[in-house]
Amino acid sequence: MIFMVGWLSCDSSEYPLGADDGFGQLLHDLATRSGMVLFRTDKPGTGDSEGPPCDTLDFKTELEGYRASFQTLAKYDFIDANRIFVLGMSNGGGIVPLVPQGRHVNAYIVVGGWVKTWFEHMIELERRRVQLAGTPQIRLLSQ
Repeated sequence: MIFMVGWLSCDSSEYPLGADDGFGQLLHDLATRSGMVLFRTDKPGTGDSEGPPCDTLDFKTELEGYRASFQTLAKYDFIDANRIFVLGMSNGGGIVPLVPQGRHVNAYIVVGGWVKTWFEHMIELERRRVQLAGTPQIRLLSQ
């Protein structure tokens, strides 16, 4: 069984059939070719999930939602508790190690995770945004 933790945005983890971006292709292939159950969980307030609006969530609330979903795995008899893999995609790569809380996991898989602090990431994005908006290079260097 592959338990998936998604990305930063409030987009649902239910990809449309035929999505041709990298994440969409990966999810399609995992669901159709791996021979394993792909267990996707939307953030609270996203897709079919209940809860407050996704764009108002804090980190703790989002993490609690994933943990609650992970705990439900034990009730499904078609899930082999000795074959659980957790997949974090994008921002989910930083969250996924916190989800199992000591429960058995065979492996952690991270796709497109981050390798710097959130602060550094946001500074880089902001610099790129103002550069693409036409801010002169000399002004970027002085900021």
